[in-house]
Amino acid sequence: MRTTIILPDEFARAVRERARAEGQTFTSFLEQALREHLARLDARAESQPFAVAPFEGTGLRPGVDLADSADLLDRMER
Repeated sequence: MRTTIILPDEFARAVRERARAEGQTFTSFLEQALREHLARLDARAESQPFAVAPFEGTGLRPGVDLADSADLLDRMER
């Protein structure tokens, strides 16, 4: 498919220079860059962990101090 994209001049120049340095055409360089970007997005979407549902309780129990790690460990071990 043939399409037209509009790029800022300095960006297009930088892409042409990088493509030339890597021995690629402007088009093949852009195609590769876009494919890699889409692959990263797909990989990120696939690796998203399950959604955690918000807790709808009444909050902390009376007397629980989240800053007191020793007390929290004792409570969890009970």
